[in-house]
Amino acid sequence: MFETTAKVLCRDRFSLLAAICSKQCSTPKDSDGVYFIDRDWWIFRHILAFLRNKSLPNSPTLLRELYVESAAYRLGSLRAAIERK
Repeated sequence: MFETTAKVLCRDRFSLLAAICSKQCSTPKDSDGVYFIDRDWWIFRHILAFLRNKSLPNSPTLLRELYVESAAYRLGSLRAAIERK
């Protein structure tokens, strides 16, 4: 389980994560108000790190996995940052 703010999730305004923060979001929350996203948690921590402070891992393998996940989350800013690196 990850905790973050809408401000962090909305840093890439066209992403799936930003869409979750919108009032029109159709993704259901559980009884505790938590969203369940069926993706790799190990990679998601790097997504949050990027959204929080633009940091990327150095591992080429991890960067490839992160690149794939960036497509799933529609994180264009993350994809571009990985391509530049």
